[in-house]
Amino acid sequence: MLVTGDHAEEFNDLTLNYWGHNGNFSNYQLQVPFVLHWPGQGGGRDARISSHEDWVPTLMRHGLGCENALTDYSTGHDLLAAPTGKRALVVESWSQRAVRNGEAIYVFDKFGNATALDARYRPCRNRPRRRQHPRGMGSADALSQPLNRRTDPRMNRPLRILHTEAAKGMGGQEIYIFRHMQVMRARGHHVALLCQPDARLATRARDDGFTVHTLRMGGMARLLRGIWSVSRLVRRERYDVVNTTSRRDALIAAAGARLGGTPLVVRSRHLMSPVNSLLTYTGLPHRVITVSNFVKQLLADRGIPADHIGIVPPMALAPTDATHEPSWQALQETRARVRASSDRDR
Repeated sequence: MLVTGDHAEEFNDLTLNYWGHNGNFSNYQLQVPFVLHWPGQGGGRDARISSHEDWVPTLMRHGLGCENALTDYSTGHDLLAAPTGKRALVVESWSQRAVRNGEAIYVFDKFGNATALDARYRPCRNRPRRRQHPRGMGSADALSQPLNRRTDPRMNRPLRILHTEAAKGMGGQEIYIFRHMQVMRARGHHVALLCQPDARLATRARDDGFTVHTLRMGGMARLLRGIWSVSRLVRRERYDVVNTTSRRDALIAAAGARLGGTPLVVRSRHLMSPVNSLLTYTGLPHRVITVSNFVKQLLADRGIPADHIGIVPPMALAPTDATHEPSWQALQETRARVRASSDRDR
């Protein structure tokens, strides 16, 4: 027997003029009683974070004898199993969806716009930090320290890295990702790609021997399905690092990687244009990498901590590109000939 409710009722507890329900995703509108009587189970009080989504896997496993992994059909947890530590929750109302991660609330409207809020429903000033990452990767702060190849446990084995990209074309940003993947693979790491099915980068990566996962991106429905799909993917493949690139794939892949417990989520910034939304730089990733000091300064000026921003310049030409793209020296020689020809024609 289960006794619960679908929502709570707020009486302006946040002093933001919210009354009743379906107005926000604060504790005042989400926390409800959840009383479960199960034959053969003793009484007690469980203080772990739980969700209505937990009822389905609990019933399927203990009431109906389903032996599949819970992640095959649900994002919920087994309420009769031992707690698994901290977790994020996907919540929704009639018109909005959100991810609750500790004291942080990431709200998405029907157009895909995102807002990062704290537990009092005020804009987040500082992103939440994890004290300890799963699978022995160390704290988020430790990742900013230089690695000692002899003593650091992160260097004792190859990393499993997933790059993500939403764009379908093959421009400078996609070339940057592709060369980055080649370089990291050459260093012994396992590297894979997540992109849209008809992306040119997918074809290029497959032809070069990379594992490519595909996912349709765009729109609220795909955003929510994508977050769940990525959370399953990173758990199944046990990726150590998820490196997102553009805003669209960052919302999906970074949120999904967080839900899936990926130790390190990185947001890359390739463009030199001003940054608008900060969510995919401060709320979801652990670290940000850019292509130059100039771009790093743009991000720092927008309030992103400078010690959380690294610089990875564009990679040297990959061997497979050498026969297709002219060298830097050849480009300079061509420019010189064009200028000389132009000067003669004047």
